[in-house]
Amino acid sequence: MPDDERALFAIIGDEDTVSGFLLAGVGDVDERQRVNYFIVNEKTTEMEIAERFKELTAREDVAVLLITQIVRARSRVISANKGKPPSIGRRSGRVWAKGEQTSWD
Repeated sequence: MPDDERALFAIIGDEDTVSGFLLAGVGDVDERQRVNYFIVNEKTTEMEIAERFKELTAREDVAVLLITQIVRARSRVISANKGKPPSIGRRSGRVWAKGEQTSWD
């Protein structure tokens, strides 16, 4: 990506989460009419999620891809990419004691 171009934040998630990020101003449509977000609902297939994941991770203008935990759990393609570039992590819901090491799985 050339230095004069901006990097985008992309998101794959449920309607409420994606809508919140769009209201915050992260939505973008490029010259090829590609958007930087994907809304997943109960009718969305795993294949659709996998296709959008691959599309967004292949884009040079996307610097950060946020995937909600529910979507990650539904997709084997996303789960299989854990720890590989782009790295996908999930923080445990556990409350960490002061000074205790945190871990990502």
